[in-house]
Amino acid sequence: ATDSLFPDALDTLAKAFARTPGIQMESLSFRSGELSLQFTAPDVASLDKLRQIISEASRFSADIQSANPDNDLVKGRMLIVEAGE
Repeated sequence: ATDSLFPDALDTLAKAFARTPGIQMESLSFRSGELSLQFTAPDVASLDKLRQIISEASRFSADIQSANPDNDLVKGRMLIVEAGE
């Protein structure tokens, strides 16, 4: 049911962030069934781990849209959608 899409996405995201220390969310938006977030991470490997956790353990699919070095961190953008969409 699409009614539960946003709360389910937030729950999935919270659990994934708990398993990937060092990633800081900067912004989050939800439009037309897509969750878009921007964040900083210690490295690209952390971003990929976050993506894998979201995609493997839930009804969602996560895709890294960008990952750019910024001093000692990586600034990234990720798009999360319901798997199969």
